[in-house]
Amino acid sequence: MALTDSDYTTISSISAAIGTLLTGIGLVYAVLQIRWNKQASREAEALQAYRDYLERCVQYPELSSWDMFKKHASNGVKGRVYDAWTLDSERYLWFVSILITTCDEILMNVSDAEQWRHTLETQLEYHKELLIETPELNGESYHDATRKLIEKFVPRPKNEKAT
Repeated sequence: MALTDSDYTTISSISAAIGTLLTGIGLVYAVLQIRWNKQASREAEALQAYRDYLERCVQYPELSSWDMFKKHASNGVKGRVYDAWTLDSERYLWFVSILITTCDEILMNVSDAEQWRHTLETQLEYHKELLIETPELNGESYHDATRKLIEKFVPRPKNEKAT
């Protein structure tokens, strides 16, 4: 039995449909692969930021906690660190800002961020006194998850709504 023109047309249409379907599947896979790669890259960058923070703790132990800062600040700690305008206070504020930014990166970009929560809380706890006296550090530039993590140590005033 020979194939007719109609049979060839049907086979051609089926082949074109299969080709289009396979192209679509390939396109979806490529888009997903790009997303997965971007997520893996952001996760690796967040974890590297944490490693960099830990290296700074070793390199500058006088900034690694509130107690160490108070002990080593050249002019002592008088009043709010945020208002002191000394070289030591600025270094310490920037150091804690780096920690908060690192927390933000981990909470936003690491797939198992919940498993990191305790570690991040522990790191922030070292700076609890600064966080309490300097609510400016819990700024709007951080994601909600990060602000909530900080609020564990620094409760919002009763008249201010939680995010």
